[in-house]
Amino acid sequence: MSLLARRLIVILCLNAPNVYADPGLRPARADEYIVKMRAPISQGSLSQKAAGLAQASRKGTLLVAAMGKNMKLMHSMPENGMMHIKSDNKGQIDYLKQHPDVEFVEPNYILSAGPTDVSGMAQPPSSNDYYSQSYSAVKVTESWAIAKPYSHGTPKTIVAVIDTGLDTNHGVFKDSNGLWTNQAELMGSSGVDDDGNGYVDDIHGWNFYSRNQYVGDDNEHGTHVAGIVLGVGMDVLEN
Repeated sequence: MSLLARRLIVILCLNAPNVYADPGLRPARADEYIVKMRAPISQGSLSQKAAGLAQASRKGTLLVAAMGKNMKLMHSMPENGMMHIKSDNKGQIDYLKQHPDVEFVEPNYILSAGPTDVSGMAQPPSSNDYYSQSYSAVKVTESWAIAKPYSHGTPKTIVAVIDTGLDTNHGVFKDSNGLWTNQAELMGSSGVDDDGNGYVDDIHGWNFYSRNQYVGDDNEHGTHVAGIVLGVGMDVLEN
């Protein structure tokens, strides 16, 4: 749970051995691959597409199981018809690449991030802007009329994000100064509800699940969502 001013975004950094699948390519996990199965349903409603991806995932699981002990299913992703597999048998990998039910096979690349530069905040909506995703009645366009755009001459718009938490140490929040801070609690006494709002030491928000002030993200989703709300960009240099 986090209260924050507008600005954030998230980059996931995975630490892994620096091995290479092939010369000249990005570093990848040794003998690990990501497999995308062909979905039997590519058109239709969202539920029909989801059912097709789940069906493709089941077919992939059976395909891997039939290939013997050298092929190990590390993780199945039925929501997108993908699998994470491990095999040191080149013949097995080549077989999967040629299989008619397989869309693609690629190494399990290692993602890393180097120094970053945080861009400025997003521009406020104009009369030419529109919001077309209408699956939920979130009243985005209505909020534009009452929200004050951020600038050096106007107060920040404070947004409460109810989600899995927030990585307050992420560079985007620090560099953009976009994280809301409860000054009364920050400057007050530890263990005391200095502002009298019913929450003790809620400097950056409140954890309503554990009922404490620790708002760290245990799922990475909340940080991602908060970043979208904030609307700043980040230039990433891969190592």
